[in-house]
Amino acid sequence: MGLRSFFGFLPPRLAYTRQASDFEALPLPDQATLLLRSVPPDALAIAVGAAVRTGQNLAPAGAEAVVATVTGRVSRLTSVTDADGCPATAVVIETSGVDDHAEFGAPIVDWEAAEPSALRQALLQTGLPGLDALRIGARVATVIASGLDEAPGCSTVRAQLGVGAESIADGLRLLQRATGADQVVLAWPADGAALAGLPREIRCERVPPFYPHGLPELLAVRCGGWLLQCTPGGVFGDTLVLDLATLAAAVACVRSGRSQIDTTVSCLGPNGQPPRNLRVRIGAPAAQLLAHLGLQPQAGGKLILGSPLRGAAAADPTAPIRPHTRQLILQAPNQVHRFQRTACTNCGKCNQVCPVGLEVNLLGRYAEYDRYDRCADLAVERCVDCGLCAYVCPAHRPLAQLMAHAKQTLWRSPDKRQAAPEAPGCNACGPTCPAVRLFDLGAEPVASGEKERS
Repeated sequence: MGLRSFFGFLPPRLAYTRQASDFEALPLPDQATLLLRSVPPDALAIAVGAAVRTGQNLAPAGAEAVVATVTGRVSRLTSVTDADGCPATAVVIETSGVDDHAEFGAPIVDWEAAEPSALRQALLQTGLPGLDALRIGARVATVIASGLDEAPGCSTVRAQLGVGAESIADGLRLLQRATGADQVVLAWPADGAALAGLPREIRCERVPPFYPHGLPELLAVRCGGWLLQCTPGGVFGDTLVLDLATLAAAVACVRSGRSQIDTTVSCLGPNGQPPRNLRVRIGAPAAQLLAHLGLQPQAGGKLILGSPLRGAAAADPTAPIRPHTRQLILQAPNQVHRFQRTACTNCGKCNQVCPVGLEVNLLGRYAEYDRYDRCADLAVERCVDCGLCAYVCPAHRPLAQLMAHAKQTLWRSPDKRQAAPEAPGCNACGPTCPAVRLFDLGAEPVASGEKERS
């Protein structure tokens, strides 16, 4: 974490980057690692030693698309656990050095002439992030194109602000035709130049250029809905949010009949230099980006894939770039945020910065003691994972991680919403164990031999 060392801002006004960086294209990696969630290696239509082509879909029919981003041979298939704690299959491809493109379908140019089902299928085959809910026919009420980056220090979306109203409207018409959405919205940074020539049917929402206003979850709420997302507990929400970079990629892929094979990553080093945008193949190891920037991980430092508030620390530099990776951050040892097991002081700062009004101080303690039923009662599933609570906590408690763990547990095990807690630890206190009854406002249990208090 340690945002102060990166940007010099104090919460909660963490400003988004105002100046876009030029794009630098990296050469093909020697090896690409692709991750496929919830599909075991033996369910794939490929095997070790199989030849694959650039743009080929390696996933079985009906599953989330996993696009081969290089041409080469599969060297390894293995089961792993991804950064979100979900099971995944890693497909490792040794690159041949030359692309042999495979087309997933006929190019589509005229959105109005194409059937919505054909457009949906074309979008799903692109392998772009944020579209998988369309696979099961989830209802989409609103489509939002966002002109704001994921977090401060990232400028991959900012660089798309100059594409023009016509290109943005074209992409939104594609998504509206494919999803049948009732309304389309353009979320535009309030400090950006006004966008002239936007069609009247597209509503323009001016958004404050401060984190976390640009998060997809908050943009969906701002426009009257909930973010459409696939979770272990099912599909929730009715609002599809894509940033302008993903929108432009969707248009290009559908028109060319090819899948998405690369992405742009904003890279931040430990010396406070401006972010640099690198265009890299999906699945390339993070080490390739670090080598291009002349950076070397230090003992005690941290490599973060994603934003400093919502990303995941990589165990080693061989971690692959994912389709949704927008940032890479290398921290020096003195920049790493050290969480502690300090008790909550009830200062209330976490509650003050929570953008959705949760009682974070209580949720953090309930999650810490596995009281998932109480977490559900306090609507932990409304948490948008912005990370501001952990950032401002003077006790350095891992609040964001505790709440994310509670959400994942409730999604995977709905029975824990009303499960009776079991006393952890030594159990020397019997039924009055304070770890179990923490914040329980019900009647105190009566120990053997005592009279009930009036």
